[in-house]
Parts: sequence; structure tokens; C-alpha cells
Amino acid sequence: MDFVLIALAVLTFSSGTTVTSTSDTNTAPIANAGIDQQVPFGGFIVSLNGEGSFDSDGDNLSYLWSFLSVPEESNVTMSPSISTSKNVNFTPDVVGLYVAQLEVSDDWITSSDTVDIEIYTDPEVEFKAKALEMFQKMESKKRMVEQCEDAVPFLDCIVDQFKEKYQNAKWAR
Repeated sequence: MDFVLIALAVLTFSSGTTVTSTSDTNTAPIANAGIDQQVPFGGFIVSLNGEGSFDSDGDNLSYLWSFLSVPEESNVTMSPSISTSKNVNFTPDVVGLYVAQLEVSDDWITSSDTVDIEIYTDPEVEFKAKALEMFQKMESKKRMVEQCEDAVPFLDCIVDQFKEKYQNAKWAR
């Protein structure tokens, strides 16, 4: 009888013990700040889009945009100013390279991606700005105004007048 009890006790012990291996794994989210951009200078709004970011675990993501670098004389800010949405905008204030970073977090792991935005000078835009500046400083605008009076858009007509008048000037080339 002792032999049966021992065997029974061993069976009970071994069948009542289960070892389960559980591991809570979390994979890092993938940040996607979008493609590099080239934008002419002159009041254009640059849109940054982080909608390509994802988390393979399906966790909710939080977003944080910032500038890693901007041209030396820039005072640019993003909109919205608290840059915690998928999409943000900014209006470049000087020509040069802007590097923006997007950080995405699933509350456990953060990943980041950068995007380069090159703001360049468009010769036509620059010429229009120079022509408008000169036009505003002119004492006698009457002749040009009369020639462009019925023209739409007026600024293009003024620019054409300056192109004719200053065709040999270095800034007009």
C-alpha cells in the first residue's frame, strides 16, 4: 500500500505542475518623416507628413517634430507650435537647408527619422521681388503704371517692363 501512495503522490505532483513561458515582446515603432524636399524660397509653406509611421504591434503612437538644424539666420517655427501631430507645416524664412526630425513613440520605445528640406532661390521669384522693390522706390511710376494698367496680373507686367529696361543688369539675368 505504501508503494501505491508514493506512485499516486508523484503522479499528482507531476500533473499539477505546468510551466508556461510567456514573454511580452514589443517591437520598436517605425518613424517615417517623409521624402526629402526642394522648395523655392518666397512664402511657400512646407508640409511635413509623418503618416507613413507605424507600429507593427498595433500600439498607439505619439509624434514629436523638431528641427535638428536650420540656416544660421532662421527663426522658423512649426505649426502647430506644439508639434505633436502627424502633420506639421512651416514657412521657411531664409534660403538654405532645414533638417526636421520626427520621433514616434509607442510609450515603451521611441524611434526617429529625419527629412531634409532644401530651400533654394528661384531666379524668377528673386527677379520679381527685385523689380517690385525698385518699382516701389521709383519717383516716377506713371509711365509704367499706364502701360500695365489693364494687365492682369499687374506685377508680371511691371516685371516685364523691368526686364526690358534692365536687360543687361547682372541681377536681371
